[in-house]
Amino acid sequence: MIKNDFKHLSNNLIRVNNDFLLGNSFNLEKLPGIGKKNYNDWLHLDLLPNTRIIIEPSIYGFSLVLEFDDGSLKRAISKYGKDTRNLIDLIDNIPQRIPLDKNIYIRGLVYIPQSKVGSNLSFKDYFIKQKELIYCAFQIINADLNHFSELSQLHKLGFIIPENECTKYNVNEIELFISLWRNGKLFAQYPTNGIIFKVNSRKLQKILGETNNHFNWATAIRS
Repeated sequence: MIKNDFKHLSNNLIRVNNDFLLGNSFNLEKLPGIGKKNYNDWLHLDLLPNTRIIIEPSIYGFSLVLEFDDGSLKRAISKYGKDTRNLIDLIDNIPQRIPLDKNIYIRGLVYIPQSKVGSNLSFKDYFIKQKELIYCAFQIINADLNHFSELSQLHKLGFIIPENECTKYNVNEIELFISLWRNGKLFAQYPTNGIIFKVNSRKLQKILGETNNHFNWATAIRS
């Protein structure tokens, strides 16, 4: 049974791209990432001045996709396509059940609070040798929603989501957020290697499109 809070999400779940889901395995390399276009070029896309932009930290960590089916956690897939279900018991904030009886894929990453960017830990060591791990969810892979709506639904489902800021499409304001991050005054609680800018509107995301490798509606400033 679907609670009223999740009817909107349930009605906007779509089939997963076959390139991502191959039989009973995953290919995370088929999931688009953040665009590599120079951010100055991205800032000068033909966007209206009132276009809503969501700003998030680019957190240093390991990618992890969670599959839930009929409300229960079914698989936890690393960036290398391996099922790490046996390791995620070490991550206290990953819910084992969610109040949604549909098949849903949650995209996020595992990070160590205040860890040093550039750690040489392997994926296995990242889990085994650390005492405090946090899973931060930032996308519902098979949802057709605005980005902020996705984050809100993830939070209601019980996931930690990244702190975020919102601005209208304004070059000066965006430059201000970049300056705040570089001076340690924005997203300082995360181990970051940059900040990410995402177009919020799903309709506009579809217009801007994506390639096999990245979303055209998002870009990042890296350190």
